[in-house]
Amino acid sequence: MPNSLTLSTTSGFFSYQWFLNNSPIGGANAFFYNIPNATFTGPGTYFFSVSVSNGICSLLKTTYIYIDSNCVGGASGTPTNPVPCTIDFTINPNPACENQPVIFAAVPAGAGFTYAWDFGDAATSFESPTEHAYTSAGTYTVTLTATIGNCVVVKTKVITVNPTPSCTITASDTIFCPGSFVTLYACTGMSSYQWYVDGSPISLANGATYIATNRANMRSKYQTHLAVLINQTVFISI
Repeated sequence: MPNSLTLSTTSGFFSYQWFLNNSPIGGANAFFYNIPNATFTGPGTYFFSVSVSNGICSLLKTTYIYIDSNCVGGASGTPTNPVPCTIDFTINPNPACENQPVIFAAVPAGAGFTYAWDFGDAATSFESPTEHAYTSAGTYTVTLTATIGNCVVVKTKVITVNPTPSCTITASDTIFCPGSFVTLYACTGMSSYQWYVDGSPISLANGATYIATNRANMRSKYQTHLAVLINQTVFISI
């Protein structure tokens, strides 16, 4: 088993915290960490991370120590590579729409890598999974840089962001009497429609037009909007 192993990072930061397999190590708050021999209980992969902070921002870095069965009890042999130096990621959904949240997730997950995302629009992230929304339509190249120990691997993929449709709602009138109706018109040519009243979806109201009727003799505001990836509200007085 290993003997007298020490991990270290750059000195001079405001604070440090070392982790073993994602769990904080009590009292491990220096720029170095002397690993107790009792840490290694048998063959396997032991992930060590350190979080450093300058008092405002923090950064987490991860490495690992692999104990191969060939190296236990004085045995000799060449250790196998415990973590392949490869990475992939998923994009959901793709394509997406402007301002729609998109989830980016590294594969495999939880393998001890640290991540750096470049979403192609000057936005970045250092987590996985992570969420991002694009404010402008277009095609963007997403780059993931994953690091573990001396392994640095880069993976790129393309996401297509479609523009938000433009749609205007009009009404045959904005005032109508009890017992009558008003016809609401949305733009045509959309793939789907859903009408709402007072924030609640109207059953079977899935066309480009909707006939609003006064179901109760009440003086109130009748509100409806169309969800075609956009929201617009029309107020109708009864």
